[in-house]
Formats: sequence, structure tokens, C-alpha cells
Amino acid sequence: MRVIRSYWKDLPEGANTLSEIPQVPLFNEVIYAYGEGAKEDIPELESRGYVVHYIETDMFHQNVYGRKLITLTMGLHHFGEVLMLDWDCQLVKPLDSKFQEYMAEKPTQIPLYMHNIQNPYNCAFKFNGNFAQPNAGFVYTRDQELGARLIELQVQNDIQGMADEWAMALYHETSEIDSYIDLYHPKVCYGVDKDFYLADPETEHSKLQLPLMEKVEEQLGGMDIYFRHI
Repeated sequence: MRVIRSYWKDLPEGANTLSEIPQVPLFNEVIYAYGEGAKEDIPELESRGYVVHYIETDMFHQNVYGRKLITLTMGLHHFGEVLMLDWDCQLVKPLDSKFQEYMAEKPTQIPLYMHNIQNPYNCAFKFNGNFAQPNAGFVYTRDQELGARLIELQVQNDIQGMADEWAMALYHETSEIDSYIDLYHPKVCYGVDKDFYLADPETEHSKLQLPLMEKVEEQLGGMDIYFRHI
């Protein structure tokens, strides 16, 4: 399994800066970099020990989250088994043999998080009167066709905005949240940071997010957290 990440600076949404990139790679990860601003940073990234693949042109140049689908597709082509992480998905404890066992349980694993509105493609999962959708800040897969299939769904449905997450919701082909949790939700990561919401559980956002995490934990028979989204 190889850890892969995306890096871009030319579009404001989701843009990266060198200051948020660890000085030393945590996982011997590979970065797929997009756009001119990112190209200028490659020497610095490589000096820190990162392996960087620069994407000269991409079909999602106006859809930043679609770029992550390219990263996923290329990572699967290069390595066969990948863990694609956003830079704000932080390691809680070292990856060990137990983590590998958890990854072996399901060929694709992506956590869920809550929104209070349905997305434009009506592909989120209804829960507690609101809507859960995949959080593509953590994507484990060894399914060689997943990246290409998600790109196909993005193109077919002309997905704008959060192409990585909405394409995965469409990929599941059912609105049943229980089915998604059984098939795809990891035991090692929630879609948001549970401790953050537990610190003030009476806020509107906490009341939105916490019931889903409780459901996931109950349905999966407990969680063993290795990553958190900050």
C-alpha cells in the first residue's frame, strides 16, 4: 500500500501551501502536483524527501476536487493499492499490522460525514432528516477500476464542485446508508474529528455530526482510530 496525496496552488478552493506540508514525509508518500504554482514548489517538496509527479495538463483544471480522481487513478496504476489522504487528515497513531488487517477487510474504504442539505445530484444518504456523504479526505482502495469508474461517473453526470465525494456516492448505486457503512466505511477513521464535536456536543454542527458517528461505531462493532480529520 502506498500513501498518495494531491497538491495544487493555481485554484483557490482547496489550495495548498508549503507551510502545511510536513518537513519530512510521514509515509514515504507520493504527491501528484497540478498547475504552475505547484510546479514551482516541486524542488522544495523533493528536497524534503517527497516523490512528486507533476501533471502537466488535466481534464479537471476548473474542478479542483476532480483532480483527486486523477490522483487516485494514477496512484492505482502506479502502485495497485493506495491510501489517498488530504493534508488535513492527520495520523493519530502509527500504522501497524492491525491497521493492515482493517484495510484487508474491505477493498474500498471511505468514511461518511453529514450535511444539512442534499447535494445537486441527489446522491447523499438520508439520515436523521439530513444527508450523509463520503469524505474523500481518506480513501483506501485496491480496486483497480475505482478511479476510472469515478471519473466516468463525474463526466456522465457533469458533476461540478465536490466531484470526488459525489461520484463515490453515485458509485454505491443505492440510497441505503446501512449498506454503505457495511461495504465501505472504515473502522480507522470518521469523516470528521469526533473529539472536536464532543468538546461542545450541544452546538448545531455537533448535533448534526455526532449521531452519524455513533451509528457507524455501533454498526461496525466499535472503532479503532488511526486518522482524524482536523
